[in-house]
Amino acid sequence: MLNEQDIKAAVIDKIRTRIFRDKAVLINEMVFGSNSRRADLVIANGHLLAFEIKSDLDTLRRLEGQVADYLSRFDKLILVVSSKFLSRALEVDDRVGIWEAFEEGSLVKLRVIRSGKIKIITSKDFLCEFLLKRELCDLIRNNTDNTKVGSPSRELLTSLSRGVPVSILREFVLRSIKLRYKDLSSTFLSSCLSAVQPADLEKLSRSKVNRKKLESLIVPFSKSSLSFEKREINLARFFPAGDIPENIPRFV
Repeated sequence: MLNEQDIKAAVIDKIRTRIFRDKAVLINEMVFGSNSRRADLVIANGHLLAFEIKSDLDTLRRLEGQVADYLSRFDKLILVVSSKFLSRALEVDDRVGIWEAFEEGSLVKLRVIRSGKIKIITSKDFLCEFLLKRELCDLIRNNTDNTKVGSPSRELLTSLSRGVPVSILREFVLRSIKLRYKDLSSTFLSSCLSAVQPADLEKLSRSKVNRKKLESLIVPFSKSSLSFEKREINLARFFPAGDIPENIPRFV
């Protein structure tokens, strides 16, 4: 049975040449929709392209809502499904690209069933969802008369951003996303010298990469040869009368 990691590794292997060629950025598990949704994979370049994966271990219970949210926020969606979900996947909006994932021997193969269509997202509110609060502040300072934004709410910042032309807003959003994920994406793709394996995916997780960096700093120290000698405290200096309380520590 194909799981999500198997399929995701195959998808990355298929698209990584294109990512290098176009100087795009690859993002794993990108939150969107005010943090209510999570895209399995995203490519950010001139467009925002999302991949939603449905493996043999998934259900399609939430598919309708997921597709609606994807299409309202991403320029294109590709739905990658195991063979058992193919007929159901073909029923969704024809803007959605459909890839079939299947096993061939020990390998995971992908077949493009429907290429899908690009529709440029122009909703300013939805585009602003992709920006961090500090990025929203920069957007408004640089593109409106509100040069002194202060510390307003995210709702107010989004409202102020509606005065920015959508072409400028889209360019700013895409540039901000690429800058945010550029290093992680580049390091990951450079490290995959052969076919991408499921185990490689943790290198595309910012939290896991940061945790490994932290562990690399902690472990050498914890394994160091430092030793400590237990020493008795001369309590007589503090209690010359000899009335030493029983609960006073006697060693350090």
